[in-house]
Amino acid sequence: LTNPKYLIEDALSFVKQNYEKYNMHVASGADEMDLKYICSSLDLTKYFLSINGSPIKKIDIVSKVLADNDYTKSETILIGDSINDYEAANQNNIKFYGYNNKELKSIKKSQYVNIMRTFDPNK
Repeated sequence: LTNPKYLIEDALSFVKQNYEKYNMHVASGADEMDLKYICSSLDLTKYFLSINGSPIKKIDIVSKVLADNDYTKSETILIGDSINDYEAANQNNIKFYGYNNKELKSIKKSQYVNIMRTFDPNK
């Protein structure tokens, strides 16, 4: 469960290179306590301002992160690998970028990231 070989090196590289540049949060459907344990065990907690998961629904997690941090929706994006991520972004009126799931390329009103480590949300 906490084996670093299961991490996506491309995404991890982006996070490590940019965590001081962007406000990053985890919003996941996985159990929140498990997420916090995994992130702590893999020394990833320091890269995220918050780590959020179930039992709260992802749409509600995103809404709470936006409100708690007074983020401007037009300057906020959600990068995810599932249709639930897209729906959470859409319901909260923020931009969505699909990643690590080619099926997300077909979603209208969204973009797709092929290589995360070179991703620049300002382009």
